[in-house]
Amino acid sequence: MPQLEAAGETIHYLRAGSGAKVIVLVHGFGSDARSWTMNQPALAASATVYALDLPGHGASPAHDIGGLDRLAGIVGEAIAALTPEPVHLIGHSMGGGIALRVAELTPARLRALTLIAPAGVGTGRNAAFIPALLAMDDLASAEHALRMLVADPVMLNRQIIEGVLAARNQAHIYEAWQAMRAVGGEVWARPAAARAALAGLAVPVQIIWGEQDAVLPPEGLDDLPPNVRLHRIVGAGHVPHMEAMKVVNQLILDFDA
Repeated sequence: MPQLEAAGETIHYLRAGSGAKVIVLVHGFGSDARSWTMNQPALAASATVYALDLPGHGASPAHDIGGLDRLAGIVGEAIAALTPEPVHLIGHSMGGGIALRVAELTPARLRALTLIAPAGVGTGRNAAFIPALLAMDDLASAEHALRMLVADPVMLNRQIIEGVLAARNQAHIYEAWQAMRAVGGEVWARPAAARAALAGLAVPVQIIWGEQDAVLPPEGLDDLPPNVRLHRIVGAGHVPHMEAMKVVNQLILDFDA
């Protein structure tokens, strides 16, 4: 994987496409750049698409994950290293919370923002999910934790379960997950700030949410700022970009046309 330096961290990433427009993808808790493999090729048909490994995730080592602002700073510097042009920033779950903070702190780096089941925006939250991920120690406990992510368990094949469990069992990744748990606390503690940040953005903003999301149920979304487009995906859980990839990919492409 290619890499770049951002705020003292080495960030690995996956690249696809060669279009003039640039899209940057930020994964959620317990994940990495490979979580976008169902989206990156389709989006790359008309753009250059980068999927980042956050510090301590995937192939990226971690020296100092820090808090929400540090992670937003790292992502902002990574964007600057990848392109001088404003990007369409897309974040999932906790990555959505981080992406929103990037937009708030460095709005000039963005031309559009897509948040997929973003942490810290709605009021619904399954407090058992992150502890279950951290406690995984065999295939049964891993399947139990990951089952919360999807509306249809058919999505969870043995290869996916084994891959997530193998990641959790790597000491540096487990430490990064522990640090990200604290970041999640910051994200969920600022709902009013998140609403204000959304309302203050000058770039187009859309939120995509699975109706059957059991990790961050789509609740408390009736008072989103009027500049935010909300799309609810029937039959999808917390990972609609995987469960309903064609629908989500088209929403992103249409939004970025």
